[in-house]
Amino acid sequence: MRLPRKGAFDVARGLKALIVLVALVSLAGCVDVPIVGQGGYGESKFNLYGERRVGQEFFSTDRNLNRIDIWLNPSRALKGKDSVLERREVLGRLTGKNVIFRLYELPSGSIEPTEERRVLTLRLPTRKIRNASLYQLSFKSLPDSQRQRYFLELQAPDLSRDLAVSVGITHIDRYSEGRAVLNGVPVDGRDLRFLPFIRMNSRMVASSAYSRFRADTPFTLFWLGLIGLTAGATIWLWRRDDREGGPEND
Repeated sequence: MRLPRKGAFDVARGLKALIVLVALVSLAGCVDVPIVGQGGYGESKFNLYGERRVGQEFFSTDRNLNRIDIWLNPSRALKGKDSVLERREVLGRLTGKNVIFRLYELPSGSIEPTEERRVLTLRLPTRKIRNASLYQLSFKSLPDSQRQRYFLELQAPDLSRDLAVSVGITHIDRYSEGRAVLNGVPVDGRDLRFLPFIRMNSRMVASSAYSRFRADTPFTLFWLGLIGLTAGATIWLWRRDDREGGPEND
């Protein structure tokens, strides 16, 4: 019976792991990818209740816009409520009340959203906003979103002032493609804390990789080397398994 050489199993296992790793890295582009947005710089809060509303202009650089994450803070009525009974009472008051999210297209030169241009409406239950965090609002991919200006708007009309939730607003204008709009008034130098995402499909990944290969020589050499190493490892493993599966001498 033929015994494998010492260390052969470890080498084979390592090469198989490398092949799997390369495959996973190659597929990693087929996910939601952030394209623009504003982080948490000098944050303040804008309370949402009644007729108060907050919005943000932004520009989508690519097609397949499918998600927007927005920083939300829980109801002010939860502040200082540490016991389970107290929090349960507040959450009961929040039941059935939503943050309403609307997304509009903005024609070139326009700064005012119109109902005809409304793309979608989503509702986020306020009782699900338990911590200050980015909350994900996902929707069907918009195939025509490339180079399109949008306006997102948030309202919570069913909340009273004492139950208000709030949206994170930044004071350092790192995002120059748009601005926050508070109660219908654009505010220069302010933005919501938000992150739009696009769904990267295989075609977009291939196009992006091709552009990167043409522009970045070290990147190209690295990936060509990794692909060559993976191909060589695959051939070596195939030949090794083929040899070990052949006739054996006792």
